[in-house]
Amino acid sequence: MIGLVSNASGLVVSEALRAAIPLGIGLASAAYLTAKAVSSKPNTSIPMVSLRAGDSTHDNEYNDDQDEFMARCEEECGPVFRVLYMNMDMTVVSGPLIREVFMNETFSAGDSIEELVGLRSFFTSIIKSNRDVDSRTIHEIVRDKVTLNLEMFTPRIVSQLVNNLDGKLEQLGTVVSDENEKATRILVESPLKMLQEMVAGAMASVFVGKEIAENREVIETFIYATMDFAKAFGSGQPRKATLWGKLSNKTRYNAHNPLNPLHKHLRVLVNAAEPVIIERRRREAEAIEKNIEYDRPDDVLQKLLDSTDKYGFVDIEDVCGHILILILASVHTTTDSSTNLLYYLAAFPQYIEQLNEERKEVLDLQQRTREEERQALINKNEVIPPELDPSHDRDMTSAAVKKMVHMDSFVREVFRHACPGRFLAIQELKTIGMLFVERFSSLEIQDPSYTKKALRSRMGTPMSTGLYFTKRT
Repeated sequence: MIGLVSNASGLVVSEALRAAIPLGIGLASAAYLTAKAVSSKPNTSIPMVSLRAGDSTHDNEYNDDQDEFMARCEEECGPVFRVLYMNMDMTVVSGPLIREVFMNETFSAGDSIEELVGLRSFFTSIIKSNRDVDSRTIHEIVRDKVTLNLEMFTPRIVSQLVNNLDGKLEQLGTVVSDENEKATRILVESPLKMLQEMVAGAMASVFVGKEIAENREVIETFIYATMDFAKAFGSGQPRKATLWGKLSNKTRYNAHNPLNPLHKHLRVLVNAAEPVIIERRRREAEAIEKNIEYDRPDDVLQKLLDSTDKYGFVDIEDVCGHILILILASVHTTTDSSTNLLYYLAAFPQYIEQLNEERKEVLDLQQRTREEERQALINKNEVIPPELDPSHDRDMTSAAVKKMVHMDSFVREVFRHACPGRFLAIQELKTIGMLFVERFSSLEIQDPSYTKKALRSRMGTPMSTGLYFTKRT
């Protein structure tokens, strides 16, 4: 199903293509559509789907059963119709016309976002270089500095995820009695909060390094930057906004306005990074002076500093601005996806043991292979290198995660995720999935009546029921 902003003219689909987006969208998309909705008049030539008795919008009916709702809409109005959903009067294209939308060369969700709210101006307000509309710098950074270094980053990601999982389970979870009292059962009423800390800690260690990631303000920027950014677009505004509300929104849309939340988060990154960068430069200069090799930090921040000439960065603030864009593009979606993944595991418990068996098989094979490599070196009277340390035989490495094809299939079928950073996203989602199936024999939705809603919820929508985690004995 494709949602179109409400000022599409007539029933000619091609005239509205530039404003088309998938209905299963995330927080940022919902925010800009809301902004558009309060400043657009609905196109009354397109039929409005009747409301269910007792409903003032279509939200509840859509959330109750999307398939049944769509079938009713198409039966009542045909393939093009209007619904009152997500605080707006939305035009929907469904059925055979969806292909026409996507095959039309004029379809561009990116251009639509820019035309409606000037999203690009917000990004360019926090960077001083690479501001050209055709710049591919962020894509190149993701590809060359993140994706190509996944093998190096994965052990650090796993370590951070494990540490935060243990800490946040204790902090946010409540131990409840299991029916047979043979296993520890923990209720987490807000899995999203737990995943926010886990993902933010892991991504911060990769993007800015351990020292900066220990700064609590930095972690909060990783957690809240995208959510604060969405608020600037009036996310959650009433569908019938007041004139004052419209003027207020337009003021917030000014990317250079001091109220722009990105400026606050950029300042947090700069304040935390500046002394660390200065110290790194001092140590590098000292190493050069002593003619010894400098042990370069292995994080994205350092890789950007080393590529200043290539990317044309102006100063530390400019570098941090590019990192903030990486945060906006990755952390929030990964957190939401991870949370949804847990609800899917709870909804399909039959897969938990299968996925855990695959994990054990892959790590067993990795351990045997490393043992054979060590034995071969011993037979040759050669020294065993540090990378073959037996204590790391069962580490969840990048290569091991790639071999877990069942988890890969589970993650991809749930999300069908594709973006410039999809390799990091898939890697982290699979790792999170592996950690939970390794540590817990079952996940259960606190209120089973929310199961269907949990499986159909769009990204950015908080679940109103928690999860039970039963520890393996």
